Amino acid sequence: MRENVGPLQKEIGGLVTRDMEKAEVSQAAAELQQYCMQNACKDALLVGVPAGSNPFREPRSCALL
Repeated sequence: MRENVGPLQKEIGGLVTRDMEKAEVSQAAAELQQYCMQNACKDALLVGVPAGSNPFREPRSCALL
């Protein structure tokens, strides 16, 4: 079993890096920042959740009791 580990690790390592494009960190950071800025208006953590559609709100109690 142990003799199979080395070749399998090399094969998995080759699969991981084979089809990936490499990008500079500065370019990737700029693209990530642009994506965040474009989607900030849809982010519930930044904008908040409307009270009517919030599934985590406290349940309302009955006013008659």
